[in-house]
Amino acid sequence: MNTHTFFIDRKVTMWIRETHEVQAENYENAKETMESKIAGENTDDTFIGQEWLDDTITDMCLEDNSWNAVTELYNDKMEMICQDGKDDM
Repeated sequence: MNTHTFFIDRKVTMWIRETHEVQAENYENAKETMESKIAGENTDDTFIGQEWLDDTITDMCLEDNSWNAVTELYNDKMEMICQDGKDDM
């Protein structure tokens, strides 16, 4: 009997914690700066690093992914065999 290897890719959601530094005269000014940067999605100049919060990993469901695939099956040549969702093969 032969052994065959397969891979299942699952789409997940996970939180990432970013570290940012701001030069300011006091904490309140720094906080206001970061709040305005978050609102404008403009944090590149304060970013210094990030860590992946592995304990927050949650499987994504089809509904949360607009019914697109969240699970894909591959063979040992990394050829997709099938997937779930509206883009099912």
